[in-house]
Amino acid sequence: MIFTVIIALEFKKSLLVMAERRDSVVQIRSVVMIALLAICRKVIILDLAETDAMHTLALAAAIPPSASSTG
Repeated sequence: MIFTVIIALEFKKSLLVMAERRDSVVQIRSVVMIALLAICRKVIILDLAETDAMHTLALAAAIPPSASSTG
């Protein structure tokens, strides 16, 4: 539940920043941060007894590139 709130707050912040800037360029860092929070939330609520290995490996492979791109 708390990660959903954090994702929503980060999304709201990125929308407010975009509205203030007057141009339609979205900050990539904000988008990547929202994606990383969503992936982390998915990993935390993941039920390993119900999830196959390929799904778990796909989530594990998605985290390092996202984390390294936030710099």
